[in-house]
Amino acid sequence: MLLKVLLSLLILVVTCSPTRLLRRELVDYPLAVCNDGTRAAYFYSEHDLHADHVLIHLQGGGACSSAETCAARCASHPPSCTSDQAEYVDLSHTMWSEDPTENPPFHYFGKVLVAYCSSDLHSGTREPSDETNGYFMHGRHIIEAVMDDIIKHKPNVDKIKQLVLMGSSAGAFGVDFNCDFVADKFLAANLDIDVRCIADSGDFYPAWIHLEDCDPYQLDEIAHQFWQSKGDQSCFDSVDPPGLECLIFSSAYPYTQTPFMVVNHYIDRHPDLEGPCTPPHNQDQEFWDTFEQEKYSLALTFLEDRPDNAIFLSNCMFHSSVQQEFAWNDMDVPLVNGEGSELLKNIVRNWLTGDGPYQAMDLPLQKNPKCPFV
Repeated sequence: MLLKVLLSLLILVVTCSPTRLLRRELVDYPLAVCNDGTRAAYFYSEHDLHADHVLIHLQGGGACSSAETCAARCASHPPSCTSDQAEYVDLSHTMWSEDPTENPPFHYFGKVLVAYCSSDLHSGTREPSDETNGYFMHGRHIIEAVMDDIIKHKPNVDKIKQLVLMGSSAGAFGVDFNCDFVADKFLAANLDIDVRCIADSGDFYPAWIHLEDCDPYQLDEIAHQFWQSKGDQSCFDSVDPPGLECLIFSSAYPYTQTPFMVVNHYIDRHPDLEGPCTPPHNQDQEFWDTFEQEKYSLALTFLEDRPDNAIFLSNCMFHSSVQQEFAWNDMDVPLVNGEGSELLKNIVRNWLTGDGPYQAMDLPLQKNPKCPFV
């Protein structure tokens, strides 16, 4: 009896032990700097050095798009604008877990966390000036440096079988803008890598549904001009200047060639995730009903255009799914063109392995029965 208890405790310790990610500073890349000019960094699991499956996660955390808003952001929350100096981070739940039951898709992956300190949705290239209040906007340079550093120092790049670029919130925008860019980097080093991208709570919304006299594309253009951002180059090469449709993923996705998964909600609790031209969530119910119905149409078109892409669209108002345990482990969503429902963690696994359905959506105007929020 005592032996069984000890074995149970040992299993519990093993499955609950955190994944430790070690800090690596980007010292060889002079452009890879945070808003305040400190050297950017990323964190990697020791297992990543030799793993043939790799997860790279872009950290979220909002943005700023003017000298005034950046000054306020960096003053109110300084860690958003400077390098994370921690020697390591311990992460233990959902996508970070090494327990195959809690984390079917990624438990055996080497893991990388790209710290977010550029306030530009991982997309900027702008040098500091009076117009930026002295801040660097170098998110794209940081992304490039991280990928180059991994390719340079990982001893088995030629043996990598699958690489997943994933991000939540601001990190999801970073995935939208950098998916093909990152894929091209790794495919240049190893043509056999299966590269995929997952955007959790990004800008997947019906941009054509907006308040009168407010254009989300024009407002997004102002932010991107401030950052001097770089997005999907194939989109900008394919459309007429200034390429506004390349700034929002719901119109830019046809130009993304890398297999892609959208994780999203009909309405996100974060007010900026339905674009800058929508009313408060507690106002104009007719607007939001139309918004949900059009988002459903957008999702169907996304799957029709790219049937090999994946989706998990829940009707539950909250923000970011892959690092929230209820959304990862408990809230199942109906399968598209199939019977039954499935959990997010299993939809992700099915898509990455090819074993099982990988498209699931709630219906519009019908709250998911397992949603814990009012």
